[in-house]
Amino acid sequence: MSENEICKTFQIFALRDYLKENDTITKMELIRILNENAPKDESNRFQQLTITKKKLQEYFPPFYTRSQMEKVLF
Repeated sequence: MSENEICKTFQIFALRDYLKENDTITKMELIRILNENAPKDESNRFQQLTITKKKLQEYFPPFYTRSQMEKVLF
């Protein structure tokens, strides 16, 4: 929760609904639920991020093609 700052009521309800069906929750599931139910800031909806090819290739094996990298990212 500290990573996502303040939780809104509908995020808490989404967590409660999840926990009604599941006994436990992992950190990744918690983050996913909070993010999926986070308030949408329409002014930042279409932000663009630019990463250099050299920087991006630091995180992938040298044999990965561009399409393989895109598949992993998306």
